[in-house]
Amino acid sequence: MELLKNKLDKLIEELSKNDKENVQQRLDDLVSVYPFNEYEYLISSLMGYGKLSLDDYYQIRDEYISRKCIYIYLK
Repeated sequence: MELLKNKLDKLIEELSKNDKENVQQRLDDLVSVYPFNEYEYLISSLMGYGKLSLDDYYQIRDEYISRKCIYIYLK
């Protein structure tokens, strides 16, 4: 999960100052209720600001799933 968070944080750092502040403020006020959580918000916001394409999302998702499957398999 840390790798995913780091990747999303790096993309947020690429936003304009105003957009970054908007994302951070909304994140600070966010109430997480399954399935709407911090990661869903960050991903959808980055897609909305044009920093993350659908293909980028699929790649991040596939990498995350691959890491989780390996972890579960090795456990």
